[in-house]
Amino acid sequence: MNTLRVDDIVLVRVKGGDFLHLIKAVDGERVLIGNNSCGLNGWVGKGSVYGKAISIERRK
Repeated sequence: MNTLRVDDIVLVRVKGGDFLHLIKAVDGERVLIGNNSCGLNGWVGKGSVYGKAISIERRK
């Protein structure tokens, strides 16, 4: 991922599992991931980020 910013929704692989998280902070080659309830999950290297949401479609 070239451009990772605070509040991006990303797909992250952590301990063998894939999860959607929000980026809460960026520090060089690592990002702080968390959820939408103000919870923090911890720092991961940018290499653990496998995807980034670029569009959100709402169901009717």
